[in-house]
Amino acid sequence: MKNSLKSILRPSQGIIRRKCGLPVLFAALLITTVSADPGPSEIVIDAVVAIVGNEIVTQSDLDRLSLDNQGSGRKEDRTKLIHRLIEERLILQEVRRKRVSVSDAEIEFALNDIQSRNRFPDRAAFKKAVASENQSWRKYVSDLENQLMILKLLSREVNINNKVDETAIRRHYETYPDQFRLPDRVRLSRLLLKGGSEASEEKKKEVEGKLATIYSALKKGSAFADLVKQYSEGPRKGKAGDLGFFIRGDLAPEIEQLISGLKAGAVSSPRHTTQDVQVFKLETREAGRKRDFESVKKEIEERLLSEQRATLQEQWIAGLFEQTYVDIK
Repeated sequence: MKNSLKSILRPSQGIIRRKCGLPVLFAALLITTVSADPGPSEIVIDAVVAIVGNEIVTQSDLDRLSLDNQGSGRKEDRTKLIHRLIEERLILQEVRRKRVSVSDAEIEFALNDIQSRNRFPDRAAFKKAVASENQSWRKYVSDLENQLMILKLLSREVNINNKVDETAIRRHYETYPDQFRLPDRVRLSRLLLKGGSEASEEKKKEVEGKLATIYSALKKGSAFADLVKQYSEGPRKGKAGDLGFFIRGDLAPEIEQLISGLKAGAVSSPRHTTQDVQVFKLETREAGRKRDFESVKKEIEERLLSEQRATLQEQWIAGLFEQTYVDIK
């Protein structure tokens, strides 16, 4: 579980510049945090990694975000992490400047949504999960409140009311056809005989005898479907062994390899498992067709709107950089 709502902010693509003319006085570039009962080994030196307006971003802020990324499998270098922290500080400063707030009811709604999505049975289980990540509940709720205020501000500042016209949607559809192509697929039938490698020697001989009879009948022109109905002991016997369609990745690797060189209508060699022996027929092999325009029209429109929103958001954040003193140490 992540420590807070996933940020919708995208790392700035520009270079952070030092903006002069807005002097900010700091007592020191190192902040010392002392515990309630400090001892020689309990003083923590927290280095400043960036100055944003009249606030600082510390090494501990950077370390926490780095740990967060490691937990979620996200990989970003130090520069990108600092950019993310600076962007968040800039937006939160704008939140305060424009007096954006969220109500207790909005926070509770978000908490209930997260609790439901993560299938926590109650709030106590939710709090326990937060504590297991070495974070206090108060800090978790505070971070969530910040994210909600950021989302609310962005919805006001980066607002797209216009729709993408159909010409642009169709142009995207024609320009990127592979985005809307269904994967290649195969249709298989299977004849299954019980008695695999763990069966008795007598049962194995019986199965080998049936296999010889089946392959001999196939060579003489017998239909695979008829042989399934006559010999198969699998659950699809009543449907002539029809297993339906499969795309790449649906089947076990050994079955993929077994049928890889087969043409439509061909029958595989037997596949032996611990429990049974399987023979497959490749009924059809279909190339992925392109989905029709109407079925993907809404999907494309939402994608284009999302791209427009992201561009406007980057421009808006760039404006905040221009207005604010930002210095990376």
